[in-house]
Amino acid sequence: MNTKILNVLLWILFINISFSQTKLSPFGFIKFDGFYDTKEVVSAREGHILLYPTNNQDESPHLNFVLFQTRLGLKIKSNTIGGAKVTGIIEGDFFGTANGMENTFRLRQSYVSLNWEKSSLLFGQTWTPLFTTSVYPKVISFNTGIPFQPFARMPQIRLTRNMSKKIEMLAALTMQRDAYQEIGGNEQQIKSGLPGVHFHIRLKGEHYLFGLGNHYRTIVPNESSEKLSSSVWTLYGKFENKQLGIRWKTLFGEDMADHLMLGGYTVNEVYGVREYQALKLASHWLDLRYSKGLFIFGLFTGFSENLGVETEIESREFVSLSARSPNIKNIFRLSGSIAYKVEKVQFAVELESTTASYTSSYDSFLVPKALPGDLSVSNLRILFSSYLFF
Repeated sequence: MNTKILNVLLWILFINISFSQTKLSPFGFIKFDGFYDTKEVVSAREGHILLYPTNNQDESPHLNFVLFQTRLGLKIKSNTIGGAKVTGIIEGDFFGTANGMENTFRLRQSYVSLNWEKSSLLFGQTWTPLFTTSVYPKVISFNTGIPFQPFARMPQIRLTRNMSKKIEMLAALTMQRDAYQEIGGNEQQIKSGLPGVHFHIRLKGEHYLFGLGNHYRTIVPNESSEKLSSSVWTLYGKFENKQLGIRWKTLFGEDMADHLMLGGYTVNEVYGVREYQALKLASHWLDLRYSKGLFIFGLFTGFSENLGVETEIESREFVSLSARSPNIKNIFRLSGSIAYKVEKVQFAVELESTTASYTSSYDSFLVPKALPGDLSVSNLRILFSSYLFF
């Protein structure tokens, strides 16, 4: 966003708030990240978002210092309408909208929420329900558990309803935004004319939460008029008290590339006729946090595996793959961290080891096969971060 335009918008917002009953609360943080990788990795934004190591022969180390995760947000409380408390969020950072646009301001979240005693209705852009804001990894790295954890922000209409003190239901209609641009991204869903549909049910208490959710989406692949639908199921939970935090999530789904995970779809073209199948994925992670005084100790582990397609492929020579790293059989990660936090200041160190198993062979369902001589590649990232929250 142009800096002059941003300044004008901020002044308009300030003037409007000054002459209304709206309350404005700024929030955010200034963050410095310094990270060292033992080899080249598949990543975004100058290596900041790490997915997994590449399978090339580049064993040279990589080092970078960045500050573009620094974040600024405004929480807006407005008048009550129809018995609902109206709040809004505008949040941005300097991450840019694509590689090469680092240090430019971008929109992260922007939504209006109407909140009644037992229900809330949200319009705007925020996290995909598959991210699950109440249950996500508390790692120090900006990857937030990617590619084991679904990661995307989407324009959406979301309804949340408390059925009782312990049971909550969520339904949402979503459109892609942080999509996988290499395979057409949100354009493929726009052409389908259909929103993504989410449904979650949660059981929650003072110290625990368990949830079950489904995501269903339809796209029109590039150069096609045929629609391809995919479904994702997720089960997650957490237990937390003042000292201990245990979070976990397991996921089985199709075409998860737009959530920055493995996956995508196949294109089978025989005699001019194209058929599409979504690639399946299984992913699991566990996150442990323990607080002692001013220190927070963390341990994270994740495992993701390519499960191929539903229908057997008779002739591999007519099949192409439009997907993120379909030649990876599985990925494993183990990371540990120590954070020291005093009021609004935090310093943290994290060691993150990620291993990807590459192969060039598939079975008839396009599941990568483990063969002698396959390449298993590991990277160790050493990360130091400092925060000033406000």
